Amino acid sequence: MTASMTARRPATMFWYRPADCMVQCPGLLRLVCAVVLLLCVSRNVLADTNDVAARDRHIKEFIGTYCNDCHGADVQNGDRRFDELGLPVSRVDTLVVLKDILDQIHLGEMPPKDAEQPSAAEIKAFVERATHAIREGRESLASTGGSTVLRRLNRREYINTVGDLFGLNMAAFDPTTAFPRDQTAEHMENLGDVLKTSGYLLDQYLDAADTIVEKVFAAKRQSPVNHWHFKDNFRSKSKQKDPQREHDNRHLNVYECMDSEKHTSGYGFIDDFKEGVPVDGMYEIRFRAHAMNRVNPYDPNIFGIDAREPFRLGIVPGDERAGPLELPQPIQPMLAEEVMGDGDPVWYTAKVWLDAGQTIRFVFPNGPKDYRRSWFKIAEYHKDKWPPTKPGERIGIGDAHRITVVEGKPPHISIHEVIVRGPLQEKHKQSAVREAILDESAADPQKMRGVIKYFANRAYRRPATPEEVDRLMAVAETRMGAGRTPEEGLKDALKTALCSPAFLFLSQETLPQADASRPGAIDAGRRKLDGYALAARLSYCLWSSMPDDELFRLATSGELTKPEVVRAQTLRMLKSPKSDAFVSGFLDSWLNLRGLGGMPPDRGRYEFYYYKDLERAFKEETRLFMRDLIDTDGSIMNFLDCDYGFVNQPLATHYGVGDLGDPGRAHEFRKVRFADATRGGLLGMG
Repeated sequence: MTASMTARRPATMFWYRPADCMVQCPGLLRLVCAVVLLLCVSRNVLADTNDVAARDRHIKEFIGTYCNDCHGADVQNGDRRFDELGLPVSRVDTLVVLKDILDQIHLGEMPPKDAEQPSAAEIKAFVERATHAIREGRESLASTGGSTVLRRLNRREYINTVGDLFGLNMAAFDPTTAFPRDQTAEHMENLGDVLKTSGYLLDQYLDAADTIVEKVFAAKRQSPVNHWHFKDNFRSKSKQKDPQREHDNRHLNVYECMDSEKHTSGYGFIDDFKEGVPVDGMYEIRFRAHAMNRVNPYDPNIFGIDAREPFRLGIVPGDERAGPLELPQPIQPMLAEEVMGDGDPVWYTAKVWLDAGQTIRFVFPNGPKDYRRSWFKIAEYHKDKWPPTKPGERIGIGDAHRITVVEGKPPHISIHEVIVRGPLQEKHKQSAVREAILDESAADPQKMRGVIKYFANRAYRRPATPEEVDRLMAVAETRMGAGRTPEEGLKDALKTALCSPAFLFLSQETLPQADASRPGAIDAGRRKLDGYALAARLSYCLWSSMPDDELFRLATSGELTKPEVVRAQTLRMLKSPKSDAFVSGFLDSWLNLRGLGGMPPDRGRYEFYYYKDLERAFKEETRLFMRDLIDTDGSIMNFLDCDYGFVNQPLATHYGVGDLGDPGRAHEFRKVRFADATRGGLLGMG
């Protein structure tokens, strides 16, 4: 992004008189004007804050005059003593005491009402000086003195690194599910002094390494292409059973969106296929389906859908080991999505990646908001089909459900037939590391050391030392000496490497001056920064993952130390889709975007937030906005001052933007210009 600070609105707006500013400047500019005015009227008081000694002397004089009678050498009310307060702030306890004093001053609790009172000017000056001292103290205590703190990979980086190292599809595979949550400070989860490594986490590293390596080697076992065909009998023992029974189990029907309150029929799975596929791989899913009752005779408010918008059918993975298949699961990426026609059922084909044990589940992304709550409302339209009831008595929920399914016309998607075939024997490019360790000769004791060394070089993100390779070979040899096969010995050596600090931690050490001849070393004052460490810093900053082959090659040759090469690589990396990890990570840290949804609105009052999937939309519009700024080299001022944004139809409706046109693209995000410019930028989102 450009460093230009030129705003779209005229800079002269800041030259209004104070009263004019407060009236005419919108939102953020009003705040900026207020801050500027505060700085102007306070400059005399703040002038001495740059003189630390003078500032601290004034703070102590104020405390001595108005606080020490109750908190001095002779009397310590509340066991608090202030006369020995050490300034400038260099200890946490001093920071806490000064913050407590400031809080009591703000609350008007100090000095006591019967004691000598400072003037308003004295209080104002003390508050400003103490605030500055506290801020300076926090910065000093948080500072590492210019040194980089050794830190481990966080969960996001661990997942991405494993995927890139082994060439694994990580869309629905997360080996970190049992890891404790990463600690954060100021919403950042990549700080070395915050990311702790507990004994429990070390145990999880062992389990994760075992799972990862076994998963990789499972690909060596060739699996035949399997065929599964499901038709006319979609029986189910789950919550789906009632509507399926009424349809004689002939169809698999999905009646509601993925985020309904009761989750009655939002996930359509095949009960006879709930054990999932036997091996990881790409699978072809063919299904014959169509939309039903998109246009119906009922009040549209019952369902909350736009009848102009064609129905969409999606496929997400499901794993019975993770929980009931009819409910949302922690990992359920959208694997495929198709627009359904309203006529007779037609065949659709999708190719999706499934991990061993995963099955397919059909979902209705733009489906009705709550199928269960619609039963009584639909049944009201068909009172002639009610069973006999007493005057004023309502029918039961079972009868309402039966009438809805059998007599009613609820909007839904009906799937008539499903064929699954796979794993497909498709050739796709594998990572060099994966090819090396899965090669038939990799387990040959005569070649194993070379394979382990190559793996360690990439896993450690730098050349492994001979001693490190010796330790890994010792693990393999010990296993083979205990009767294990060479392949099992190799696997255990790889698992050991994944549990090594060299893999789990980002090496930040610099080299002594004497090591300046090492390839990739650059001058960092009295020390030399290793080119491999520079490559890792670049890749984990922009990709949240390990360096690729090009970065590794440039680090080895020493070319990466040249400023023009670093710039060229930065631009290359930002153009890569992998840099979306930077966008997500930056926004999660800066705006705590990951926390959006942590305190969701009341479902009763704001149900559209759920069935229109606004939480995901809010996050996506922010990411697309920043992605666009990077791709177009836009001004950073656009974060605060612009007239455009990225919306889909649900978000456009929420913002009052109106119809975006083409109902078939309602779910797609588009860049739009807002008639009201205050909607543009970060402050207009949400």
